[in-house]
Amino acid sequence: MSELHRLIPIKWTWTVQQQGNGFLVPFPSKVELDRMVATKFIHTIGGEGILIISEWTNKIEPRKYLQKAWINVYGVPYEIRSYLSLWAVGTIIGATQKVDMKYLKKMGVVRILVAVIDIKGIPDSSEIAVGEGLYDIFYKIDKVCKNGV
Repeated sequence: MSELHRLIPIKWTWTVQQQGNGFLVPFPSKVELDRMVATKFIHTIGGEGILIISEWTNKIEPRKYLQKAWINVYGVPYEIRSYLSLWAVGTIIGATQKVDMKYLKKMGVVRILVAVIDIKGIPDSSEIAVGEGLYDIFYKIDKVCKNGV
């Protein structure tokens, strides 16, 4: 902490937390952190050590990436053919990514981009409840995306 007080002469309460074989220290600003990172190696005042300051990122990587496919959905009641309602329809089979409203207006077919664990696991049909009615809707894979495209 005394080295940090010496290197960054501003009023700041330094807290140091042990993290593995190093230390985690919140900086007063991004500018000060970037300046210290750019310096690379800093010799301590007594010469007994070297400080190496780097930015720590807390990024959590996904366990697996989902497959994406454009799905045509048939049998969707007209009263729920709005963007948010169709987004919810996509969540029945996966994680909705996009709803193609232009395609719906042009072709009259609901088209939704969904991300799923396995494309082969997409069912042929399912049921949805709208108001007091129960409807069968049918899925047909239009295009499978490769590498997110």
